[in-house]
Amino acid sequence: MNTTGEYNWVALFLFGGACVLGLAFALAALLRPSNPGLFKRLTFESGARALGDALVRFNVRFYILAIVFLMFDVDVVFIFPWAAAFRLLVFGEENRLFTPMGPACLWEMFVFIGILMLGWAYAYRKGALEWV
Repeated sequence: MNTTGEYNWVALFLFGGACVLGLAFALAALLRPSNPGLFKRLTFESGARALGDALVRFNVRFYILAIVFLMFDVDVVFIFPWAAAFRLLVFGEENRLFTPMGPACLWEMFVFIGILMLGWAYAYRKGALEWV
């Protein structure tokens, strides 16, 4: 079995992508206006001149709340496709070549949600979800 032909297609695809990217950057460099100056190098925050130091201390609660939010946000990314394919995963279909997993699929999701609930209970017990 000759696999070098398959890798040649991948190399050709990568080379073509690099050529298109290089062409886009070259055209952008040729077409964009160039007006350098001191005013353009100043930092702006939402259209206003930046005041103060960039290293401002934030309360650690913001970070912990963001991590808890991400934990449940990623949870939805995993649960939604599972729920959409639940009937196929458990029971299967006659005209599809797919071996159903049966009740094991449901128990795996119970374990996944249980681990998430343990994380939520830990964060709640440590007071990470209390804002004030």
